Amino acid sequence: MRPSTLLILACAAALALGTSAAPTAVVIGAGVAGLKAAADLAAKGVAVTVLEGRDRVGGRVWTVNTPGGPLELGAQWIHGTNNPILAVAQTQRWPTVVTSSEDAASYEAVSPTAAKQISAADDSEWDQLFTDLVAYVEEAAGEGSSSATLASAISAFAKDKGLTPRQLAGLNFRVDSTWTQEYAAE
Repeated sequence: MRPSTLLILACAAALALGTSAAPTAVVIGAGVAGLKAAADLAAKGVAVTVLEGRDRVGGRVWTVNTPGGPLELGAQWIHGTNNPILAVAQTQRWPTVVTSSEDAASYEAVSPTAAKQISAADDSEWDQLFTDLVAYVEEAAGEGSSSATLASAISAFAKDKGLTPRQLAGLNFRVDSTWTQEYAAE
C-alpha cells in the first residue's frame, strides 16, 4: 500500500473516532509546527489527533545521545530571543543553552575520523567568496534568470572564478551555515 493511501486511511480512521460534539482536528506531523498547532487547537477545546510518520516526535529537532555527549542531527539553534519557537521550548520545558558565535571555531574533515580547525586565512577567504557569490546571484537575478537554482548559480560562480575544490568546499560550507541552516532549507 502506498504511503499516501495509508495517510488517507489514517486520517479517516482518526476522524471516525471523534464522536463527541466538540470540534475535531487532525494535525499531520509532530515537528515543532505540528506540535504547536496541536497545542493551540487543544487550548481552544478542539479534540486533536497528531499523526507522525516517524517513530519519534520533533521533526527537524533531533538529538541523539552518544558516548561523547549529545549530537544534533537536526535543527541546532533557536535564533534570537524573540523567536516564537523559544516560547514553545520554554513551555515544553525543553532544555536550552544560550550560545554566542563570537568565539566559535569551525572545523573541516581531513579523514573519516579526524578534523582540523579552519585557519583564520581560510575563514576570511571563504567569507569573501560568499560575499562575492551573493553579488553574483543578485546580478544574475537582475538579468532575469529567475528559473536558475542556487546550486546552478554556485556551479557557474565556481567555474567563472576558477575555484579550487577546497575553495568550493569552503564556499559550500558558508552557503550551508548561512542559508541552509539559518532558514532550515534542505
